[in-house]
Amino acid sequence: MSTPIPALIDIGGGVKVPTDVVQRSYKPHFLLVAEAETPDRQKRVDPVRPGVSVGNVKVSAGTIGCVVFDKNDGSSCLLSNWHVLNGRKGELGDDVVQPGKADDSRTALNRLGTLKRSHLGLAGDCAVSSITDREFDTSVLDLGVTPTQLGEPQIDDKSSRAAVRPVSRTAW
Repeated sequence: MSTPIPALIDIGGGVKVPTDVVQRSYKPHFLLVAEAETPDRQKRVDPVRPGVSVGNVKVSAGTIGCVVFDKNDGSSCLLSNWHVLNGRKGELGDDVVQPGKADDSRTALNRLGTLKRSHLGLAGDCAVSSITDREFDTSVLDLGVTPTQLGEPQIDDKSSRAAVRPVSRTAW
């Protein structure tokens, strides 16, 4: 035999607290939700191209800026920022993966090349990686254009044409 719950409970000092029972069914139920789709920029792509995720295996992830060619040996490289391809923990020769580690942790399967050169200072924030383990496309994802000359951006530039200016410095 069950004892009914009293309408009031004395908690001491003459203070009485009312009780309230909400009856309901506690059957387990499940809500199915669709798995989130990974954006194309964060997926492995082959051939690799500017605009997609990349990173040093010791760093998080960033974006490939463009494909460049080494002025010393003519080899193809990818250009990105120092904090993407080198970072505080990186060293020359480190593996570079596409997509970057933060976007896909399977670094052994996503190897792209190795960190070749990097610079962080007043003259810039940049690094280049070799492209040895994958094919590449020089056109920028979603834009379908290939940069053909270096530019020196200026304050208040509003279009890609304004940002493409001849430079006096030698390319990588």
